[in-house]
Amino acid sequence: MLVVDQRLPAKIICPRAYEFTSEEKGYFGSATIQAMLRYDAVILLDISRPPVQPEVRGLASRFAGLKKERQIDAFARANGLLGVSVPPGQDMGNWRYDRDTLFEPLDLWQYFIDAVRRQMVLYCQLAEGRIAPPDSDRQAMMLATYLKRGLQDGIRLDFVATDKPPGLVETRATPYLLAAVLYDLWQIIADSRPVIQCRFCGVPFERFGRRIFCSTACKLAWHRRNKKNQALQVPSMMQ
Repeated sequence: MLVVDQRLPAKIICPRAYEFTSEEKGYFGSATIQAMLRYDAVILLDISRPPVQPEVRGLASRFAGLKKERQIDAFARANGLLGVSVPPGQDMGNWRYDRDTLFEPLDLWQYFIDAVRRQMVLYCQLAEGRIAPPDSDRQAMMLATYLKRGLQDGIRLDFVATDKPPGLVETRATPYLLAAVLYDLWQIIADSRPVIQCRFCGVPFERFGRRIFCSTACKLAWHRRNKKNQALQVPSMMQ
């Protein structure tokens, strides 16, 4: 079981239009605020609200399902920052964990949302046998390599005393939200939990029961599209 350290929530802002409070100006400093101005939108620590502690189970599906800015904002308010940064002038693929990050560009979040979504789709395809050998072996190794990189530097392994023999129990913790997302994805794979793609939009999610849509919005949109298609077919059938 993985525990995510408590952290401050976060929120999406447009730095050039956002009015920083005096408390925020003192907390972030002029250099950080100037750095934010390079971006159209960022996810910023919300220092006005109490700490949050993310629930790990289901985190990968919730993260991969983020499509709109308001959804990303709600997710950040509930879970905080990812805990990553990219060295100046480098590609996003050269990201690293960063406990001291105060904000993260929205583009960086979208990069990781797309990446986790791709890995979940790949696992779905492998589990359903949609990728044939030997390509399946190569794709499985790529999936394992991606997760290994994200987990090996992001998880703390420790032990705590317990009354039950042998007197110790293993604990796992992380200060990084991204590591928790990738850990949940690894647990999905290790436990062979089913992942499917939304019938309407194709976004992957962990399946529970008979659910085939990632959201109510997709379910309604699929039914509207089917109803429209059926209406268009009726005149042609009568000709």
